[in-house]
Amino acid sequence: MTLPNADPIYAAIERMKAAQAVLDTVVGEYSKLETLLPEDKRRSENQGGELFIAPDDDPHWIDNERRYRAASDGVDERAADLLKVRPTTISGVIALLRYAQDDSCWPDNFADDLLGHVADALEAMAEG
Repeated sequence: MTLPNADPIYAAIERMKAAQAVLDTVVGEYSKLETLLPEDKRRSENQGGELFIAPDDDPHWIDNERRYRAASDGVDERAADLLKVRPTTISGVIALLRYAQDDSCWPDNFADDLLGHVADALEAMAEG
């Protein structure tokens, strides 16, 4: 019998939460900078997965845009990792579904991929 905490999905969920916390912090700093800096010093932006830097922007703005891109990529990578780690227990499947239900910051098509992943995990448990 596998103990619930031994299910690798719990660690994957915690890594996802940590990545989301980093992104949340960067977004909070973005909001503060947006009110402090004039518009002509905050033209750099992330658009469609690309980072565009305006050389005359305030260095704090540019730094935040770079950190946002990295944090956003980190969330996407951790979400992809969740689909690579198969839950090994029913409680792990439940934890993954509850986390997916509670979190609203998922990459495109994640819900469809997650449902297939959960079905695969349950099928493996039923066979094994």
